[in-house]
Amino acid sequence: HGYNRLLGGYKNLHNMALMTMFFATIYIFWLWRAPHMFGVVVLGGMTMLVTFMLYKTYIRTGLVGMGVFMTVFLVAYKRYRTLAVVLVAGILFIALDASMQDRFGDLSLMFDTDRIALDKRKLGSGRWGIWSMSVGKFMQQSPWDLILGLGLGGQRAMTIDWVRLFHAKHTTLDPHNDMLLVLFQLGPGGILVYLGFQVQVVRYALKLRNSPVSTPFGRGLAVYVIALTAAVFVTNSISNSFVHRTSPGWYYWCLCGLMFAEWASIKAKEQADPGDLKPVEQSAS
Repeated sequence: HGYNRLLGGYKNLHNMALMTMFFATIYIFWLWRAPHMFGVVVLGGMTMLVTFMLYKTYIRTGLVGMGVFMTVFLVAYKRYRTLAVVLVAGILFIALDASMQDRFGDLSLMFDTDRIALDKRKLGSGRWGIWSMSVGKFMQQSPWDLILGLGLGGQRAMTIDWVRLFHAKHTTLDPHNDMLLVLFQLGPGGILVYLGFQVQVVRYALKLRNSPVSTPFGRGLAVYVIALTAAVFVTNSISNSFVHRTSPGWYYWCLCGLMFAEWASIKAKEQADPGDLKPVEQSAS
């Protein structure tokens, strides 16, 4: 696309962007818990470096995911002033950076009614066309396929019409949307199961965050997982992200597992001797 993009060690730009986004969120988590100024400086520097690396990939999905994570993370901590500063800085950055205006310019073209000759099925790396045409083709399948999905790899048969029309150099393409990826392969039940997992993650993270006997680390981990889940949901909805790409998906669910382990630890302590439990802040004082 005319950019000198940072590829990294993953040999794929989208994998690089999503993993860089993930590592940036990890640094932010520890930055928030830094006990002294030296840690703040080191972790702050690492966060800025990794965020710059994410920017140099020029992958919109990773940048959007980072924005969602920061928004939810700061709202959960009720740091509204910090959020306002971040939002203003982000808006100014996009307004002054020609590359970002170019990368996100497709959004404005979606609502452009003057350019009659514009085929909007090509916008967003073809996303609008891939999504609409693949869903239309899926709805033409047999009733059992609509219920159970088409099986592993079935999503590529759903995008073949768009590929033949706009992208002939490829044999097939994925639907550029992990929600559609799951729908086409596993049917509506697959979508409900996957989203149900994420609902449970947020549900237990809220329990962990609000528990009076939760440790400061546990509450911070709960907030982090909630913010990361929001980023995963959004990026899955606009690209092939944490389902299609195994490395980001592994890391995400590992962090969810750590959160469940922290919750299980608290419940085990409550069941062992519920009469002796006190809030962490009171016992520490």
